[in-house]
Formats: sequence, C-alpha cells, structure tokens
Amino acid sequence: MLLWFTDRFHISQAFHVAVDKARKHIQNKIRKEDGDKKKVFGIRWAFLKNHEDLKAEEEKLLEQVCSEYPMLRTCYELKEEFRTFFHITNIDEASVYIDYFTALVAESEIPELQSFCKTLNNWREYILNYYYFFISNGPTEGRNHKLKNIKRRGYGYRNIDNFRLRICSECA
Repeated sequence: MLLWFTDRFHISQAFHVAVDKARKHIQNKIRKEDGDKKKVFGIRWAFLKNHEDLKAEEEKLLEQVCSEYPMLRTCYELKEEFRTFFHITNIDEASVYIDYFTALVAESEIPELQSFCKTLNNWREYILNYYYFFISNGPTEGRNHKLKNIKRRGYGYRNIDNFRLRICSECA
C-alpha cells in the first residue's frame, strides 16, 4: 500500500505565509484609505506569534489595532483558530475541521486565506493520510540539514573517508 502524506510543518508554513500576505494586503488597504501608516505598521511579529507567547506590550498593540480594524481582527482570529487543527488526533475530526475552517474563511472574504483553503482542499487526501500513521519527514529533513552544515563547515572535504567519519561522529 503506497500512502502519500503532507508534512504538518509545511501546512503550518503555507498557512503562515497566507496570513502574512493577508496582513500586508489589509495594512496597505488601510494605509491608502486612512493615509496614516503608523497606526497599523509594526505589528507583524506580534500578529504571527501564538497568542499565549505575546508579551504584554505586543498584546496591547495588537488589541488596539484589531479593535480599530475589524478585518485585521478577523484575520488574527482565523490564524488562532487554525492552530486547533494541529491538536486533532483522528482523521474524521480532521476532515470535519477542514470543512469547518473553509466555511469560516469563506465568510471572512479574505482572498489570501481563501487561496490557502483551496490548497488545503486540493491536498486534503494527503493531509488526512497523516492520521493513519502519524509520521513526519521532520527527522529526515533535520538529518539532511545537519549533513549540509557538516559539508559547509568542512569547506569541502578532499577525502571522502574523512567526510564519512565526520558524518558518523556527529550523527551517531
């Protein structure tokens, strides 16, 4: 049985890219309408952080901006809502959640998040396959990264045996 799946890291990465694009789009729209750039700029990192990781001043700034601009609040709330997806432990709940989240995003009328939901639905089968085995290619990507670092730090190994020994000693 051949089973393809999408790594959860890449789902999270694609979602955060979409959220950041939406934030930029909304901020540029606000800047054009209000003409005051200072009100909404400088919230990127606070916007992308998990809510519980926000410092008091970041939370205050975010709350101030979100209370004045409902579209930014909606985008932020959807970002926080999607984090629920990563705590789901069975395939049926995950499938229902994808439908639920897609409906929420459709109501929000944020094109960048709607585009993400199209991607989510196009890859749905592969995303849901994760729930059969709960495996990730994170460890493999970590090893590949470690090998690239060994190679980079070695400034090019002239002797393949030395390179192999270095890999064995650092990856054991």
